[in-house]
Amino acid sequence: MTVNFAQLLTPVTEAEAEALILALLEALGFPAASWKKFRVPRTFVRLFAQLYADSRTSFTNVVKSRLLGYARGDALTYLARHMFDVERASAVATAGELLLADEGGAPYDIEPGQLVVRAKNNPSLRYTNTGAGRLEVGGTLSLTFRALRTGADHNIQPGTELEFEETLEGVSVSAEPDTSTGTWITRVGADEQSDDSLVLACRAKWATLGAGTEDAYRAWAIEGAPTITKVRVYGDEITIPGIVLVLLANDTGAATTAEVEGADAVIQARRPVGLRSVGTTAASPEVITVDATVNTYLTRDAYMAALIANAAALQREIQIGEPLFRTRLEALLHSPGSVRNVVLTSPATEPIIIDEAIAVVQLGTITVNTLVRP
Repeated sequence: MTVNFAQLLTPVTEAEAEALILALLEALGFPAASWKKFRVPRTFVRLFAQLYADSRTSFTNVVKSRLLGYARGDALTYLARHMFDVERASAVATAGELLLADEGGAPYDIEPGQLVVRAKNNPSLRYTNTGAGRLEVGGTLSLTFRALRTGADHNIQPGTELEFEETLEGVSVSAEPDTSTGTWITRVGADEQSDDSLVLACRAKWATLGAGTEDAYRAWAIEGAPTITKVRVYGDEITIPGIVLVLLANDTGAATTAEVEGADAVIQARRPVGLRSVGTTAASPEVITVDATVNTYLTRDAYMAALIANAAALQREIQIGEPLFRTRLEALLHSPGSVRNVVLTSPATEPIIIDEAIAVVQLGTITVNTLVRP
């Protein structure tokens, strides 16, 4: 029996194997169609059908494991490593600066790991302090916090309401955006690289064999900083001949200093001979503060939890140089569902971007006055 390539990629079920064996036995002259279920001959047929189905499934998985378009999971990880010299990017825990403010309880001496902070509207998002310091009476203290789990879902927006897991009397905590970066995050959290993303990274590997194509710079940047998800490359159109500008962003907005340094190290080591220079830098963050009133049938906590998750998804979609229109923000405010009406106060103009060549829109503090309908 001849099996073609397409069939090799398709596993056989036990029922299909049993039907195939019965048909072969009939063709050989056995009265297989009349054999009763649970009788000895039919039981042997079912046993061999199970063995055949299992072996075909194993063989199919082996075939797929050697093909980039079909390999998945651990098989794809090994294929990427040994055939393309590409490693699957590991999950990363979010880290950043949170601000403690005394409201009548200080002074406090804070030790590393002493505090656990969580998002008020999603208590599963938990962070612990890795930095230490002293909070004085009436003062503030900026401490580095790290998420207790890895994953991109911990990349919460600036201004997200936070609370201590165990009350620190007379102290509040907040995620205040840095004035230069527009975010509280210093290390972007990331999920383990998906199968689809790893396949794209393997295919992009071929571009790195060329002499500085746009795809090559993109692949080099991601190799140096796996949490980079957006790369834009400019040549003579906005620079002078012989100079290339590589702009970087991640799923939360402009790239961090550590990401730029990691990407630049790989790019400088591999840039084509003859170029005067390659500049690697973060895209200019165009921080957007959202202020709105929403009429909803949801509780405030339920609405804000959904809104924060959907805002993170929107941020991941926004590309370098892509304008953001008010209609898209209004759709975001409607996205939790059960919303009767939205009044978007800020931003008041559109499109929302100043320099489309080098900027990336970065969602900042989202302030929503919710009017809960009975």
